[in-house]
Amino acid sequence: MSTILKKSATGLGVVGVISLGVVAAVIVSLSAGAASAETGTKSDETQWIAPEAAPEIFNRSVETFTEPLPDGISWPEALSPDLLEEDVRMEKEVPLAVTSFYWLCAWEDTYLQQLGAGDVEASKASLETIDSFVDMPFYKNHFDDPEMVWYNAVIGAAKAGDPSGIQSNLDGCHYYWANQPS
Repeated sequence: MSTILKKSATGLGVVGVISLGVVAAVIVSLSAGAASAETGTKSDETQWIAPEAAPEIFNRSVETFTEPLPDGISWPEALSPDLLEEDVRMEKEVPLAVTSFYWLCAWEDTYLQQLGAGDVEASKASLETIDSFVDMPFYKNHFDDPEMVWYNAVIGAAKAGDPSGIQSNLDGCHYYWANQPS
């Protein structure tokens, strides 16, 4: 999971956690000394990035992402404006999380379209690609799913013939949908 912080009149609070491709609206008060947006560090040595640094880090994440997007899908040109607000600080992994989830959402969309069109072979290939998400650096290093609950509900269920978990996950891919042509 990756955290996004935003200053407010009452202090510093968590405004979002990147999870399942969505920025969840979570407001949590942080204890004094738990984080410092000014120094860019957190007591547990988390590195924070300011909004002005995020676009360059996001572009590097896209440029170095090794897995291709499905045919006809391209990378977005910019991060969500919410992540670029002046008073936002985010963990350095947030751009990689956004890139990784965008990729996942693109393949989930492709898989469901192929499945709906009855293209069994193409949908199987797309599901295999989706399954490779768990081998990616973001999942291995930052995704919190030690008991494989998310994996079993989304990918495992689809492998067993139930695509509803993928559909549910895709429904939360707001950044992906915002960057698709109408």
